[in-house]
Amino acid sequence: MKTILAAVDFTAASHNAALYATELAKTFNAKLVLINVFQLIPVPLSDLIVSVTPDDPADQSAIELKEEAEMLDPTGIIDIETYSVQGRADQVIAEAVNKWQPDIVIAGMKKNNKGVRRLFGSTITALIGKINVPLLVIPEDVPFTTPKAIALATDADINLQTNPHAVDTLCEIANRFYSKLYMVRIVKDVFDEIIEMHNRPVKLNQAVDQLHPEYVYPYGNNVPKTLNEFAATKHITMLAMIAHQHNLFERWFVTSTTRAMSFATNIPLLIVPEKK
Repeated sequence: MKTILAAVDFTAASHNAALYATELAKTFNAKLVLINVFQLIPVPLSDLIVSVTPDDPADQSAIELKEEAEMLDPTGIIDIETYSVQGRADQVIAEAVNKWQPDIVIAGMKKNNKGVRRLFGSTITALIGKINVPLLVIPEDVPFTTPKAIALATDADINLQTNPHAVDTLCEIANRFYSKLYMVRIVKDVFDEIIEMHNRPVKLNQAVDQLHPEYVYPYGNNVPKTLNEFAATKHITMLAMIAHQHNLFERWFVTSTTRAMSFATNIPLLIVPEKK
């Protein structure tokens, strides 16, 4: 892992995510890019059609980013670059991914939003279809801890011919921290478990074989609830999922707004794109 890109909007959630990114940068001796996207918001002066914009928003963003970098790394041991630009967050971040070619993008998640779409925010959900690198979402109140146990939850095989390096970042993290990897497939009953055990995703197995994963098949009809219980039981410190053409993400996170995604507010979520 050579480059880490962290989205910063100067909220508590983004600061916590930046702290997480800083710890990863230290561990991997990686470059850290802090990016802030700002917008010009007209401020009405009266009932007349007259408005003004804040003075020098670009300068203010640059100053705050510099202060953020100094707070994150007061000793200056990390190579930190700051980047502020006006625009729409998801579009700018996608452009930044093309510019810096990071190995991972890290963003914060506010703890006071409960719905799935609100949980991840419009920027996060928009990024999933726009960037071809893993996206790590950090809950606001979850500090960095060594990911000793990682659960990779998936419901299908990954097309390694489309992206042979899809799980490289996950494997790097697991290798560096000597993490225990669980391959999780939710099943409804013992018969489904038997079927799953005989139909393991071959390509994905080969990609993570070096980590000697443990295959588990928790029972449950409510996927988020079952994963939450599994994560608590096994002391999972990071959940990873493969968003193959958005099917898995939509099924588990977007369309399941009535199912409380309580577990996702407790541990970091690594979203791995299948396609590159």
